[in-house]
Amino acid sequence: MILITLFFRLIPVALFIAAVYLTLFHGSTRLRLDPERQSAEFTARAPLRKIAKTYPLQEVKIAYVALEVDHPVYDEPHVVLKFPDGRKLRMECFYDDRETETWVAAIRALIAPLGEPQKQEKPQLGFDLTKMWTV
Repeated sequence: MILITLFFRLIPVALFIAAVYLTLFHGSTRLRLDPERQSAEFTARAPLRKIAKTYPLQEVKIAYVALEVDHPVYDEPHVVLKFPDGRKLRMECFYDDRETETWVAAIRALIAPLGEPQKQEKPQLGFDLTKMWTV
């Protein structure tokens, strides 16, 4: 009888409360690359704090590009940007490898120093889990 009470009463209520909490108070991250001001504006919001940083655009680096073609284990392509203070931002908002490559080329064009030709070298593929947990 106790198990039935737990399963049908308390667990659904706990899941509902968790869903409402995550909907209202889940953190968000925003990155704006501004070529006119030559700056990258990073904003991270959490329930009790807000982090807003501005970096010079040329100091933002593409740390990793992980494509499904290169590693079939990845269920979606992603790109990791590294900022001068060591902060990393993992972007998983790409539909397929072609879209990822298009956006990486656009980001590379924005972060390349003015008057300097763009390098065609590829960033390191894959990612290191121990380095990914810093926000």
